[in-house]
Amino acid sequence: MSNRHKEMTNMLSIALTMSCISILLNCASALGVSNRAWAISQSEKFVPCAANSKRRESRSNELLQIVEEDQKDRQPPIDWNIVSPRDEIRAKRVAEIFAEGCFQSAEDYASAALVFQHGTVPDHYYQAFLWAKKSVDLGKEEQSNMVANAVDRYLMSIGHKQLFAAQTFRSGPDQCVCLGDTELGFPDHLRVEYTGMSLSDRISAVKKRNELNPICSEVVYCSGKLSPPPKGLFPNIW
Repeated sequence: MSNRHKEMTNMLSIALTMSCISILLNCASALGVSNRAWAISQSEKFVPCAANSKRRESRSNELLQIVEEDQKDRQPPIDWNIVSPRDEIRAKRVAEIFAEGCFQSAEDYASAALVFQHGTVPDHYYQAFLWAKKSVDLGKEEQSNMVANAVDRYLMSIGHKQLFAAQTFRSGPDQCVCLGDTELGFPDHLRVEYTGMSLSDRISAVKKRNELNPICSEVVYCSGKLSPPPKGLFPNIW
């Protein structure tokens, strides 16, 4: 077969293929079964989690089970090489349930907040704050303590002083307990409102934990030298 003949055959094959595609698309359009129409018809069968009581109940129970596993993993002795990967798996599953639109109750948001409070990056802690706050808004007032914990963990994770003095650490070779650097200009009455503890209560608690170790008797704050927290990140708080 000559090259000229081959070229003519290839061109004819391409033309025939394009013609067939055009016919199929026109037919699909005429019959109302285009890709878009098909997608719409399929979506009409979908029932959102918010309208599916059986799925919603199942997801709420799953969130409670995830929290139970989270707390069980934190019973001493803790092997972080085992627990940390499990934390990541739990956070992924919580995010999936949220993406389904299955968070409905104050308990759902509280469960999710706890899991993300045990995250690894600032975004996790800020998300924990948002979910804890939502739980409070839905009537679970005891979650105000989680709000405070998430706020403080987030601020310290981005290099700023905490507000509620909720975060303590063990520092130095003697493993003294110390209070994370705290913003002294934050209203103490808000600490009491959210956590039930004033700054002086927190300091007393640190000293009590150190009282059996004379080397740690004068330790109060960790020497983090963190910067003041920026305002505006937490409406009605700071």
